[in-house]
Amino acid sequence: MINRVLHRVYVGDSEYTQKDLDDCGIRWVLNVGGKKTGLEDYHRHLSDDGCNSFIDVMDAVLQARQRILCGATVLIHCRAGMSRSPFIIAKHLESMGMDLFDAVQFVKEKHPMTQINQELLHMEDGGK
Repeated sequence: MINRVLHRVYVGDSEYTQKDLDDCGIRWVLNVGGKKTGLEDYHRHLSDDGCNSFIDVMDAVLQARQRILCGATVLIHCRAGMSRSPFIIAKHLESMGMDLFDAVQFVKEKHPMTQINQELLHMEDGGK
């Protein structure tokens, strides 16, 4: 399932098709899940268990942010579309000045299946 979270920013799971991308006008895909789909433009494997480096997370955020700021319509997805991909969008919103808690709530309103793993949310408290 793909949901629009922001103008030109979509979040979803790995079950999307080329038709879904075309229907939404998506031109760039970031996969932060484990398995490549063959349709992504950039893949950065992140896990839900807190074993991500801050650099890996910020790389994913910056890759997406660069495309968003250049006017591309993007999809950020992981396997289930519940934790890692919504987290990257929340981090993007935080980088634009929104409080992380408020950003997560905003993403949840647009993508109700969002259930960001607490290990991801607490990375700044001493993430690797």
